[in-house]
Amino acid sequence: MGDKGNMNTESIYELQDRLRAACIAGTNLLSEDFRLRRAFEAFKPLETASPVFAKVGELTEKLLSPDCQNQQGALLDTITLVDAVICTLGTVDVKGEVETAGIINAEENAGSLIINVPYSTLKELLEALTTSGGGHYGYVCDTHENNPELFRDYRVKYALVQALGASYTELADKVEQWMKEDNDKTILPLLYKDFDPKGKKEMVRRVKVISTLAGAKANDFYVKMLEEAQKDVRLELIDALRHEPKNMSLLLDMSKTEKGKNKDKVFELLAEIKDVKVHEYFKELAKKKPEIVLKYLKNTTVDWSSELVADICNMVTEKIDMIDSASDEEKIKISDTLQSIVRTIFGKGGADICECYRRLLAKKEKINQLLKKTWKKPKYDYEYDVFKRGVLNPNRYTYDTKELDIETALGKVLHHSLIANPDTD
Repeated sequence: MGDKGNMNTESIYELQDRLRAACIAGTNLLSEDFRLRRAFEAFKPLETASPVFAKVGELTEKLLSPDCQNQQGALLDTITLVDAVICTLGTVDVKGEVETAGIINAEENAGSLIINVPYSTLKELLEALTTSGGGHYGYVCDTHENNPELFRDYRVKYALVQALGASYTELADKVEQWMKEDNDKTILPLLYKDFDPKGKKEMVRRVKVISTLAGAKANDFYVKMLEEAQKDVRLELIDALRHEPKNMSLLLDMSKTEKGKNKDKVFELLAEIKDVKVHEYFKELAKKKPEIVLKYLKNTTVDWSSELVADICNMVTEKIDMIDSASDEEKIKISDTLQSIVRTIFGKGGADICECYRRLLAKKEKINQLLKKTWKKPKYDYEYDVFKRGVLNPNRYTYDTKELDIETALGKVLHHSLIANPDTD
């Protein structure tokens, strides 16, 4: 392509950026896109350097022409050629540091960028993915089933990323599902590109796909985006931190600053970490707020969780002997904690939990008397309660509507625990 050593190719990178921005903004705004025109003017001197640069100029000229009849097709043709040209400029120095997350591995992705299909074949699929209209969902699904090879084309991948923000939710969800199932990591650079940590559902879906495809390899991305992330995007980024064990310190810090659903998610992730620091953190929290600890340990089976639940059980059962002299408020608090203990020991095992069962059963008479006086119906119908609605799922198990005694409740918990997590002890 001529003398690359003496050629300043910086303008083609600017042209690429502006073409990608045009893909996101839509072709309706092309006539007003002064930045794209300015980038094209800066690129024009390169047209004489080689035939391929001349072709880029010709396609861009056609795209910006008021007489262009098919701007969508012209835009895709132009950006496809520009991307291909830039791939050949690997020896050209570019300012800034290379980010691993944005690199496409040539060996892994050989043959997956452009397939030998004319734009006319892809036109209807691209429009169905990037515009709203009746029948688009059915058409896209039929095409995916009958011609899955079309979805390997870079032009379609670009449209798929846009479809994650489709107004028709079923289409956006289906595209997210395909991306996860295909395990095609070549789409990751497009998912990182122009990511908005303050965005809405589209960005949530992007994080879910990145989390599935990249896992811990994208950890720097998750942490960086969390600096400005908000609402559901923030929640999904926090969930993605689970891939990297080194995030433990970050999660411990976030447990003191996050609120609401985000805080719940942080504690949920911490509860799955097998580390003495996390154990000590929950142990200290249990001294002040045992009910909070029980809430977050319901779904974990890490070794230290069994020990900690047993410690809380010991602490509560010691108060049972003095229950008669306790205030009504204290009785209700102990009753609530006892019910939380029974829910939380589900799925857990080991000698500590066996001892927890024995302690509760040894004081069953006083516990039953306490529960009979203080038991109250769950605030919401979907909240299960082992004393009234079953153990795992209120829609799956149906028991008598009368309150259960502690022995029966523990029997049901033990029965389902042995199924879910068989334990020798």
